[in-house]
Parts: sequence; structure tokens; C-alpha cells
Amino acid sequence: MTRRKRVYPLSVDGIDRLVNDLEEYKRWLLSKTEQLLNELSSRGIKTASERVRSAHGDSDKNVAFVSDISYSGNSVILTITAEGEDILFIEFGAGIHYNGGQSMLGKSPHPWGDEKGYAIGKFPKGRRGYSLGQFDSWTKPDGEESFGTEATMPMLGAMETIYTELDSVCKKVFKR
Repeated sequence: MTRRKRVYPLSVDGIDRLVNDLEEYKRWLLSKTEQLLNELSSRGIKTASERVRSAHGDSDKNVAFVSDISYSGNSVILTITAEGEDILFIEFGAGIHYNGGQSMLGKSPHPWGDEKGYAIGKFPKGRRGYSLGQFDSWTKPDGEESFGTEATMPMLGAMETIYTELDSVCKKVFKR
């Protein structure tokens, strides 16, 4: 939509034109908002996917990302969801091997890990069938040795990417 000064005479025709122009502007704005959210979600999902793939360790990297755009009153809500059995291990880390060694026991490499209760060494504590192995591993119930998973923080990365790129994406999408 091009920016231009418009004059609307105070008449039935002038008010009809004003209403039509406002409806057109509303459609344009909603379309651009949806375009903005799609662009931001695709950038966030790209970052999250790259971080999942780069995670070292035993966790299953088959993670699906779902993006949802919903409307609530005057608000538009963008939600990116990660689905996968081991997504918490990839986000917050598991085991000391990939997450900083003994000095990280009881701590988290993730800025919200301690707050959320996902500190290194808390898993598999209390899990039946698991036993601590030598050095920086544990043994799973099936006898397989595990060294855990590196915290690559895909969801935190998605959020940071969206925040960092918000201005440039807005300028690109809303450029007139």
C-alpha cells in the first residue's frame, strides 16, 4: 500500500471512500502481520533445527517443529513448539560429558535450567534401573552406556533469533 495524503470531503461519497480505504488498509495490515509472523517463525525454526542437529550425545534428534499463529482480540500470537522424546535433554543438557565436566554438577549451561529444575546430574537420579558408570557416564537399564547430551538450547536460540532479527524483518515486510 502506497503512502499518500488523502482528502475526504464531508459528504456521503467522501465518508464511503474513507470507510473503503480504511477497510483496504486493515486487510493490508493483517496480510503484512501474517507475513511478518511467518517470516519470523521460519527463521526461529531454522535456528532451532540447526541447534538440534548439532547436539552431541545420545539423544534422539528426531524433533518436529510446529509453528502456530493465532489471534486473540487485538493480539496476534506466534507459537513455536518443539516435539520430540528427548527435546528437554537437547535444550537443557544431560550428563557432564558434553556440558562442562564435574564443575557443572548441580548447575545448568542453560540460563533458565536452574530455575526450571533441569540441572546437570539431576537425571537419571532416582530412575529405576540406571546406575552411575565410570567417570562421566551412566548405564541405562538395557546395559548401554550413556554420556548424555549437549545442551544446544534450540528453543532459546529460536527466541534469540526472532528477537535479534525483528527490526530488519519488520522493515523488509512493511516496506512501502
